[in-house]
Amino acid sequence: MDTPLSYLPGRPLRIRCENGYVALTVVQPFLPFTTSQVLLTRLEEATPIIPLPVGSYVVAKVYDTRYIHHRTVFGKPWSRAAEEAAAQRHCGVSKPGLQMPPAPETDDVVDWEEFYYRQSTAMFWNEVQAYDRLQVMQDLSIPRLYATGSVEVADAAEPRAITSPVLLMQ
Repeated sequence: MDTPLSYLPGRPLRIRCENGYVALTVVQPFLPFTTSQVLLTRLEEATPIIPLPVGSYVVAKVYDTRYIHHRTVFGKPWSRAAEEAAAQRHCGVSKPGLQMPPAPETDDVVDWEEFYYRQSTAMFWNEVQAYDRLQVMQDLSIPRLYATGSVEVADAAEPRAITSPVLLMQ
């Protein structure tokens, strides 16, 4: 898979968190993307959300449903129209404890888009809960989780019906 335009080195990445925004620049994507997109980024603005100096490196783990590797395995490419229709169904439900859904038994593109959204959201929350449970080990055996949020899409040419959740970590 080629690196998507929004994750190319030098691209800005703005993350909306509970207490504000984090401005980053993509330094390097880690390929291949599988169920998430892992990016080495550089902190562009001082923020209390991430207590590091400007210029520090931060790993951003994005759960962008457009680039899940299963799509190529199952032959179910992303489409804006299917994402919009699926978003109408699930209404952006994103909460801890969301169950992993079974794969659809139909070829309906909206069913598949909803499946990818729910699967991606469940994986995101599972990882957030793992970091919560392992909080005492952060900085010692596992990276520190600085914040969670969602990617703000500022490109009018690439509107989205959903926002992609992201983990910002050491």
